[in-house]
Amino acid sequence: MSHWELADFSVNVMSHGGFVEGRYINEEKQASLSVSFERPRDLEDITVAELFRRLDEARDNALLKS
Repeated sequence: MSHWELADFSVNVMSHGGFVEGRYINEEKQASLSVSFERPRDLEDITVAELFRRLDEARDNALLKS
């Protein structure tokens, strides 16, 4: 499994929900993935560290499936 690092991320909040998108890079490639939220309120009390943890968890799950 290659080493992917978070290059940047964005938080998108809409009236019906939202998502956090992260762009990951390694020496050869880049890939994006996102974590969705049901309601904008789901993002109110979340820390940046928790957002990173969820993105990293989604990255790890995607790598296991590939």
